[in-house]
Amino acid sequence: MSQTPNPSGIIGAFTEELGELNKIVADHGMTDFVARLFVRTLFSIFDGYAFYVKQLALGGAAAAGVTFTRSELEVLTEVRSAKGKNGNLESRPKIVPTRENLTMALKCYARVRGSVPPLPNGALPVEFTSASDVRNRITHPRQTSDFTISASERQAIGGLL
Repeated sequence: MSQTPNPSGIIGAFTEELGELNKIVADHGMTDFVARLFVRTLFSIFDGYAFYVKQLALGGAAAAGVTFTRSELEVLTEVRSAKGKNGNLESRPKIVPTRENLTMALKCYARVRGSVPPLPNGALPVEFTSASDVRNRITHPRQTSDFTISASERQAIGGLL
């Protein structure tokens, strides 16, 4: 069962995460470890923010007269239907990549609010691709060099904030 979104609670939690991370950066500098921690935290915040915005979209859709497509609902609810071994439809979790999660959340929420989505042409900033590549590399490393984050990657990550 879904809980009612709490804007001040989730935003407060995000603010606390970033505040603690900034303390670590101030105390230790932007080492590779701190940069990796920064990326993981940033993408956690992105996913949490997307969830929050999706809940607002779902909660306001009926009053706004908005009906979502089946594929939109799969992303918004993170649940998909699939045939089970017995041939019956079953609900299963849907893993939504952060890029799709954010863009769909903002697009659907804007539709419910009757406004234009905040992303130009529905695209995330170019820095997102670089930061996403880093996130994927450090969370699924294949070699020790995957843990190194270049200066340009750090700049892209910082630009997302």
